[in-house]
Amino acid sequence: MDLSRDTSHDGRRGGGIPPGYLLLLLAAAGCVTGAEGGFPRTSLSYVQFLGRARPRAEFCAALADTAPVEPGADISSPAPFLESSSGPGRSATRHFIWPLFSQSRDADQRSFAVRPIIAAESRPGSKQVEVLWPLASYWREGEDRTLKIRPLFMYKRRARRSGEQEIDTDWWLFPVLFGGSDTREGKYFAFFPLGGTLKGQLGKKKISFFLWPLWQKTEDLRYDAVHVLFPFLAYWKGKDQSGRRLWPFFAANRRETPWAGEGTVRFDRRTWLWPFIHYWRVGGDTRKPGDAFFFFPFFGRARNWYRGPEGEKTLFLKQT
Repeated sequence: MDLSRDTSHDGRRGGGIPPGYLLLLLAAAGCVTGAEGGFPRTSLSYVQFLGRARPRAEFCAALADTAPVEPGADISSPAPFLESSSGPGRSATRHFIWPLFSQSRDADQRSFAVRPIIAAESRPGSKQVEVLWPLASYWREGEDRTLKIRPLFMYKRRARRSGEQEIDTDWWLFPVLFGGSDTREGKYFAFFPLGGTLKGQLGKKKISFFLWPLWQKTEDLRYDAVHVLFPFLAYWKGKDQSGRRLWPFFAANRRETPWAGEGTVRFDRRTWLWPFIHYWRVGGDTRKPGDAFFFFPFFGRARNWYRGPEGEKTLFLKQT
């Protein structure tokens, strides 16, 4: 198909349409395929353009300026409306002043958009809506729900089935109110910074606090920790890990390897007068066992136990 001819004054359909836009219209209608335009083939059978339904072959010929049109027809500027369909009862797509308005449908999916105000998509059992993206969004699938008004409000509901149905609900009005409920763990509520409890938030199993940062307790899978005047004073202990901190004067964090025997250290990290003095020791059950000591910025030494003398590096502050 030759799109390079200049027929802007011969009374045919393609007159005056810029070649680049003409190619896009031809591609959208399925007029160009494969070797001609680099676009995939389409099964569209008819196209509605400027309010008139035409067979695709006739529309393509008219648009490519290879067939005469009615006297007085004028599409010298890009048309605001384009509709394509694969036939009655099948998929259909409508664009109006693309990409501001679009609508599409097929056997099991519907979508609608007035950009940037709203965009919605629905399928059997699910629905998603975006309003002034990324400000607000709503998502539903089965019995699960999520509503977000960023960054102020969030509501999430998840249904789990392991025998009996379990419902997990979380919501917050950032940064003041937090709440939720769980079939197994019960309810929780927090009024920041006065006090309360969070469950399953901020990467922790449970967080309790009172007049934060005065007092805070966190429960994790590996250890429980208590903080006083966070982050200055803290203490944590678990099955194989423990530590304490009086920042910035001293901090220690040690983890053992239970299956290797009592007292076998996986790692041991200590600091004094942070950030000046640091010591690390990594146990033999890791990929790179060794130790390191730094007195920033004057001296540093690191050793890899597997490599022997070749694995030792020492650094000194150079004097000029």
